[in-house]
Amino acid sequence: SQWVTVDFTDCYEVRANGGPTFSGVEAAMEVGNYNMLMANCRADLYVSAEHTFESSHSLFQEAFPNGFAWELLRLLSPPPRCSFTWRHWARYDGTYAGRRGDFGPARGQLVELYGYLVVDLSEKSKIRKVEAFLNIDEFLEVLKGDKDAAILSEGGPLVGSRCPFLRRASEK
Repeated sequence: SQWVTVDFTDCYEVRANGGPTFSGVEAAMEVGNYNMLMANCRADLYVSAEHTFESSHSLFQEAFPNGFAWELLRLLSPPPRCSFTWRHWARYDGTYAGRRGDFGPARGQLVELYGYLVVDLSEKSKIRKVEAFLNIDEFLEVLKGDKDAAILSEGGPLVGSRCPFLRRASEK
């Protein structure tokens, strides 16, 4: 009942990175949005089938005790089929899966997760379908301490590295 932007009267679907499609209100409420978005993560990083809606949210609330903000960056196409880029970000100063964020490569650093969404809306501008694209693996590698948070900045994992010729020219 808190999800007022979602159209649960029609076929609500969520899919991430070409993974499984989750349909209906039951999937949304039982599986949870984090589990739907991380369903095809590398198994050494996260196994969504081992988490509930509550446990998946708890992982990120503990990692980011001061909040995990979300913003729409650029709207690329208007309703009823919207496509846009977005960003989640926070200071990593909590604990993720038993690992504290205040030491190691990511200690207190800004941690960013960029993505691209295609969202189909109903006539009443409620969400019917979500197709998400994000590099969740690198994000989780940062939280686990395997990589430095700097690799996530400015959307690198989403857009890729810049052309090496242009990068060299801009460094001169």
